[in-house]
Amino acid sequence: MSEYIDQAARQVEKNRTLGNQLEVTGTPTVFVNNERMHGGLTAQQLAAMFK
Repeated sequence: MSEYIDQAARQVEKNRTLGNQLEVTGTPTVFVNNERMHGGLTAQQLAAMFK
């Protein structure tokens, strides 16, 4: 079980590091065409960005 906890901890740290590099300050944060979108978007709003 400890190996799974260690693996999860490493993955969390990788995700936190990436989030810091991308200047993610909250959730949800979505990137569309290299543009950061901060939360509150509906599925329909997100889908419209790809049309």
